[in-house]
Amino acid sequence: MENKNKFIKGLHQAWRDEILSALNYRALAEHEKNPDKKAILIRIAEAEERHAETWAKRLRDLGEEPGKFKMTPLEQLRQTVILKSDSTSAAQMLEAGESDADKLYSTLLDTAQTEQDRESLLEAQKEEHAHTKMLKEFETAPIHPQSRLESILGREKWHVRAGGWIGQAI
Repeated sequence: MENKNKFIKGLHQAWRDEILSALNYRALAEHEKNPDKKAILIRIAEAEERHAETWAKRLRDLGEEPGKFKMTPLEQLRQTVILKSDSTSAAQMLEAGESDADKLYSTLLDTAQTEQDRESLLEAQKEEHAHTKMLKEFETAPIHPQSRLESILGREKWHVRAGGWIGQAI
């Protein structure tokens, strides 16, 4: 019974986390100007929504209601920070969420009630890994030459001097 209670508590958390992730991906997609990146964000949001629905259905099967989702003030603030960030920073923040989901799924595997639960968790975990890979692509996307140079020179303080980025490049 203790394992079942842990499993149910973990499913509630997974359900909530997946809804929040989907909302963050959709909000970021709305602000993304690059159509390729926008499409990736929407696909990830759709996958997160499927995960949330899987967990909600399983909770109902176990006699539990998932509840009503409401973003906390801290989650709202985090979403605002994500939306105000550049693509790379936003991707890094979302990537951290994917890592947390992976850890939660590993914990849930220990308390899974059925083989079907294990299969669903492993499938969701596999998709979370794929999301992480996609988000890494955001981080390695081509950067405008000035931004790339400023990034490099920002790490090497001895280059910083008056004259702007062209002078620094020369």
